[in-house]
Amino acid sequence: MVQQGHAGPILPTEEPTLGAQLHRLSLLLSDAQAAIACGAGAVIAAAVLTFAPSWWRVALGGVAIASFGAWIVLERSGSERAWRRVVQGMAIVAGTGSVFAIALSLLTPMLGIWIS
Repeated sequence: MVQQGHAGPILPTEEPTLGAQLHRLSLLLSDAQAAIACGAGAVIAAAVLTFAPSWWRVALGGVAIASFGAWIVLERSGSERAWRRVVQGMAIVAGTGSVFAIALSLLTPMLGIWIS
């Protein structure tokens, strides 16, 4: 039996991985919401780095949101030019790198507590 979700059918054998959840979220967002995520994430990152650089983790979150929005916008653009795939790859690397950096920066102090 296949359940029907908002973004299409959910197969019972499908594991709820992060990639699958992000794909479902990208299907639920409208074009305007994706563009707003891209712009707002970029503005947040730039503002935090300009006015409060000590809050750089928030700026990394803005980069992750902006790259997710940019990936959705580029995915829906319909252009099959080579530059689109290159820019999408850059968005994936920026988003993944920023999330990894946030996780690592939060895990590092905890690791020091666990070791001692």
